[in-house]
Amino acid sequence: MSRVRKRAAQVVAGMAALYMVLFAIKGIELQVPEYTIYYVYTVQEILTISSFIIYLALFAPDIFAIGRSLHALRVSPQAAGR
Repeated sequence: MSRVRKRAAQVVAGMAALYMVLFAIKGIELQVPEYTIYYVYTVQEILTISSFIIYLALFAPDIFAIGRSLHALRVSPQAAGR
């Protein structure tokens, strides 16, 4: 799972870098219509945020496993003391 998260982090970083480039060039006069630049910029923003949320969701299995093990530690001493 760690390799998947590492790759996902690289994808998120790349998308964020592309978003910053689009942010920098959105005000520059280019051969492309301004509407196209703004459209790509806003779509890229949505994709970057979504990919970051997916990256954070990749931690969920580990968080649930830690929660289950902590719950088991809390329950075991109580059962032994009864």
